[in-house]
Amino acid sequence: MASPMETSAISQDQLAQLVNQAPVAMCVVAAPSLRIMVANQQFLSLAGFPSGSVALVGELPRDQPTGGLIAKLLPAWRDVVDTGAAFSKDEISIMDDGRQRLIDVTAVAVKRRDGSVWAIMTTLVDVTERRRVEAEVREERRLAEEEYGREARIAARFQSALLPRGRIILPGYAVAHTYRPALSEAAVGGDFYNFLAIDEHRIAIVIGDVGGKGLEAAVVAARVQHSLIALALNGRRDPGKVLEGARRVVTVLEEPEQLVTVFFGILDLETGHLRYASAGHDPALVWQDAAGRVKPLLSDGPAIIGIMVGSYRAHGADLSRGDVLLLYTDGLPEAHPRRCKELLGMERVVGLLAECHDQEPAMIIETMYQAAVRHSEGYLRDDIAMIVVRRLRLDEAPSETAFVGPPQMQRRLDPRAGEDQAARKRGTRRAKAQRMPDFGDDGWQGMLCVETGIARPPRTLAPGEGWVRAMDSRE
Repeated sequence: MASPMETSAISQDQLAQLVNQAPVAMCVVAAPSLRIMVANQQFLSLAGFPSGSVALVGELPRDQPTGGLIAKLLPAWRDVVDTGAAFSKDEISIMDDGRQRLIDVTAVAVKRRDGSVWAIMTTLVDVTERRRVEAEVREERRLAEEEYGREARIAARFQSALLPRGRIILPGYAVAHTYRPALSEAAVGGDFYNFLAIDEHRIAIVIGDVGGKGLEAAVVAARVQHSLIALALNGRRDPGKVLEGARRVVTVLEEPEQLVTVFFGILDLETGHLRYASAGHDPALVWQDAAGRVKPLLSDGPAIIGIMVGSYRAHGADLSRGDVLLLYTDGLPEAHPRRCKELLGMERVVGLLAECHDQEPAMIIETMYQAAVRHSEGYLRDDIAMIVVRRLRLDEAPSETAFVGPPQMQRRLDPRAGEDQAARKRGTRRAKAQRMPDFGDDGWQGMLCVETGIARPPRTLAPGEGWVRAMDSRE
């Protein structure tokens, strides 16, 4: 707030010069008479005086309508005379030819050396146009947020159909999976993964990432995943040929620059043999328990980019008892802090798997995720999807698949979160699925699924059954 001015600092002639040269409406009135001493043309115009009404200067303002500017300024001027304190008010409303105008007002006392007020300097700023533009911007933002909200809800529905819809049981294996949205983005991402029973002994596993976010990415992800499953169920059991067929779909339906990476594998549950192919996806990792090392699987196929470039070859890998398979999207190795571009990197991911391979799959996922959070200093830039499959040893009890839900989402995670919990649970051998209270009378406890929050009982996949389908009216 402006300070009162003293006569030693400014004279009447200087006040007149200041007022006439001011770029905004300004006047000086005498105190206590409130007669106008000097006013520029901008002030006279805002006050409703005819153009060129300089002769009115020196007179007490009269003949002003009750709602006029002068009528609204007089009480403020009297307060300044009585208190000596400056006056400031936003958006005094006046009518000008039937149109509302909004005026910001500041009135400052000009004082003598003894502290008495002998004049009041007043500045007026017409903010009508500024407030109109601000209102338009707010309305445009509101409409954009509504549109974004609609798109985000639709995209979330699409994406929820791209994730497993509950717990499954793979005899002889412990499995955990998760999808963690990026904390710095509100939009739904393009990460997806799923399981599909091919027959009684084989299950297909897919994980992928579509470039971009929002509805467009979710639609592309749905097309790719539906294509993979349709091809796998129609006799194309070679993963390389399945990826080739999916690329043909993307080439026909999507823009050439649309980028999709996919890992597609078929696991024989009896033998542990994994037949797989990769379309530019980050290499899957296998902890080989007998050898005591982590082996990256081959990732030699090109990403799906909407044009027919390169080919896809199927490769084989064996999961022996005690081995662990880790599948993930690039949000894990590419996690980095805001202040620099130093990535978590494949070397650290490999090292983490070597360190925590003996944990339950759910804890392996949590260890990986917390490492990404700590390295990024709580600011993740990309979504992270992960699947961990561990083949049980002969002496281990059967295990259920566990969905590892994300923590309560915040703008920035505590990079130290989860360390104590992980330490307490390190070495735990029995799967600990997240559970909810009992539902209904059938006695089962349900798994909380991130995509719908709907509790479902554990189940074994029937041949040809997957969770990629349109969401029905019950959801």
